[in-house]
Amino acid sequence: MEAYMEDLDNIKKKSEEIEKDMKIKMDINKEMEVLKITHDDDKNYHTISKNHEKSISDIRDKSSKIIQDFSKESDINNIKNELQKNISESQKHNSDINQYLSKIENIYNILKLNKIQKIIDKVKEYNDEIEKNNKKINDELSNSKTLIKKLEEDLNLKECQSKIKSTIDDNYVGECIKNITGLKTYILNEENNINTYFKNAEEYNKIVLLNFNNIEMADTKSQYILNIKTNNGTNIHDYNITELKKHKDKSNGYKEESDQNTKAIKQNKELFEKYKQDVTILLNKYYAVELKNKFDKTKKDSEQIIKEIKDAHNNCISQSDKSEQKMNEIKNEQIHIEDEVANNDKSNKAILNIQLSVDPFETKFLKIKDIRTKSDDCLKETENIEKQISTLSIDSQETKLKENGDKLNTLEKLFESLKNPKKNIEDQKKELDEVNSKIEKIESDVNQHKKNYEIGIVEKINEIAKANKEQIESTKKLIEPTIKNLISSFNTNDLEGIDTNENLEKYNKEMNNIYEEYIKSYNLITDYLETLSKEPITYDQIKNTRITAQKLKKHKDKSNGYKEESDQNTKAIKQNKELFEKYKQDVTILLNKYYAVELKNKFDKTKKDSEQIIKEIKDAHNNCISQSDKSEQKMNEIKNEQIHIEDEVANNDKSNKAITDIKISVEPFETKFLKINDIRKKSDGCLKETENIEKQISNLSIDSQETKLKENGDKLNTLEKLFESLKNQKKNIEDQKKELDEVNSKIEKIESDVNQHKKNYEIGIVEKINEITKENKNQIESTKELIKPTIENLISSFNTNDLEGIDTNENLEKYNKEMNNIYEEFIKSYNLITNYLETVSKEPITYDQIK
Repeated sequence: MEAYMEDLDNIKKKSEEIEKDMKIKMDINKEMEVLKITHDDDKNYHTISKNHEKSISDIRDKSSKIIQDFSKESDINNIKNELQKNISESQKHNSDINQYLSKIENIYNILKLNKIQKIIDKVKEYNDEIEKNNKKINDELSNSKTLIKKLEEDLNLKECQSKIKSTIDDNYVGECIKNITGLKTYILNEENNINTYFKNAEEYNKIVLLNFNNIEMADTKSQYILNIKTNNGTNIHDYNITELKKHKDKSNGYKEESDQNTKAIKQNKELFEKYKQDVTILLNKYYAVELKNKFDKTKKDSEQIIKEIKDAHNNCISQSDKSEQKMNEIKNEQIHIEDEVANNDKSNKAILNIQLSVDPFETKFLKIKDIRTKSDDCLKETENIEKQISTLSIDSQETKLKENGDKLNTLEKLFESLKNPKKNIEDQKKELDEVNSKIEKIESDVNQHKKNYEIGIVEKINEIAKANKEQIESTKKLIEPTIKNLISSFNTNDLEGIDTNENLEKYNKEMNNIYEEYIKSYNLITDYLETLSKEPITYDQIKNTRITAQKLKKHKDKSNGYKEESDQNTKAIKQNKELFEKYKQDVTILLNKYYAVELKNKFDKTKKDSEQIIKEIKDAHNNCISQSDKSEQKMNEIKNEQIHIEDEVANNDKSNKAITDIKISVEPFETKFLKINDIRKKSDGCLKETENIEKQISNLSIDSQETKLKENGDKLNTLEKLFESLKNQKKNIEDQKKELDEVNSKIEKIESDVNQHKKNYEIGIVEKINEITKENKNQIESTKELIKPTIENLISSFNTNDLEGIDTNENLEKYNKEMNNIYEEFIKSYNLITNYLETVSKEPITYDQIK
């Protein structure tokens, strides 16, 4: 019984431990209530059992005493009966004890089995929780596998990894960077997810482990409960222990699976990190390749631009030399021939035109020199950049991205800086092309003038040839009959030893040859002149024709009378030439006089215009200063004006608000003072600069002498530059005027606002006065109404009581009249204020009117 009672206590204590440790509601007390066992029943059973044991012990003692007393004389039957009675009583007590023991044993077994069942139910909950969290871990594993599978199956990554060490073009590099960047972005976006998968799995696995530990603890506690009373012969082989073991084994399987899956997720996380690292390294490698390719391309492009600049410079220098050489050739070419036929109008005009055409060559020489200098500067700048570029180099190591990126930036800046000399050299090329174009135009004009020169000679020769042709034909007609007569005469007078016929025929034949040759040359010139009028012809063709035409003179010398006429023609040509030279000189003098007068007129007009602008600038300055002073004065007047009056009527809401508004309105005046001061300084600067220009202009003067064209031209250029400077100063002073107008406009706006606030101030006072006056009017009317009957009563009283020597009526009437006058004066003022307030609400009114 003691053992059972101890076991029951152990079950109750273990139930309380299980409730505390495993959060299982054991409900031991409710179960005992269901079994109709109170908390004291077990104690009662124990007490009753103890009492029975004591009774048995007492019977045993009594029996022992009877046996001890057996030696004495006694009735054996009595002893026997007494012992038999004791045995029966003892058996009865033992039976009661066994009955209570059986009852307690049944209660114990019921409680024990119920506790085991509750533990099994809780173990089921633990097992369900383990299974649920194991499924969650499986889901997280599935998610991580999907993520890793996407990375493993990325074909772009594999392809880019396989080709990173091979030669690849920029397009492929760019495509790989795009794909890898996209993949890296995907990895970075999914990084939180993979971390969440692993973190969740760890949390779920902790829950699995916690629940598994709970199951093991439940198993230990259930074994403890089952093993209670083993030594007391009441151990029960509970069928539930098999179910408990089944759940434990199942949960152990889930636990091992959860551990494995969590480790698998961790491996996938590590694999994900490796992919992230590999992708970053691969991306950096491609960045390095891209950077290297970009660097090489930029360097190659830079070298190409440098080559283009150098080629352009060399071409510019070469073209400059050729242009200068061509101008020198054109300028120094001697086309004038010492021949009287060259002295004709067309040829002389052509020589003059050639001279005029080549006059601009001096400016072209200067322009080419300037182009050559600028081209040299471009080359020098380019070579300096080239030197810097040559020191730059990078490799494709991804560990030097920052360093190589800086070098690429430096190279790109140098590449950009090359564009400036390239543009400059291209500009010089354009300018040189323009100069060459003008030189070609001049060359074309000179060639035309040269052709005109030669044509003039040919036309002159043709003119002379035509006259000579007629003379030769006339001479030939005269010579032929003369020769015939001579032959006839020689035949008649036979001169021995002289073959006259042969000599005369020879002379006749020679004369015919001369004539035919002359006619042939003459026809050539005539044909050329006809051709010239129909189709273009080169200068060399004309020159050759002229040389051929000049040969006509030789034929003329062989004919009679040709030289005489040629001399006359030459003399005439010389005279014409002298006349032309004199005409040319007169024309030049006349042109120079015209140029001198025109230059003087232009100078005088520019100077007059300058003086007008100077006057306008000074007037504008004076106006600006005057307006600035007025503006400052106005602001000071507005700012310093005292409108506040020391009177209680001024202390009202509207007037107080008006004073505040005035202060706020004039706050911007400080910035306006600064702005006006700045405008005044700038205006003074304009005036100072204008006076300096005026001083320079006053030192300039020219006359209309044609001998000082160059000097006067330089003075005019200086004057025109000063005139342009004056226009700039005029624009500056006009800008200051505009700014001052804007400031004045704002000041006027502020003044308008202040006036309105001042009017509000006065209106507030008038309204306050009206308010007080209205109250006073009521008081005066009330007083008047009180005084009037009093005076009447006094008059009546004085009339009743005749007071000798006192004219009471006169004094009271006088007082009454004075009272009425005060009242009427007051009412007049009151009506004036009332009328004003009505007027001001309907029509505008000035501040002074209000005041």
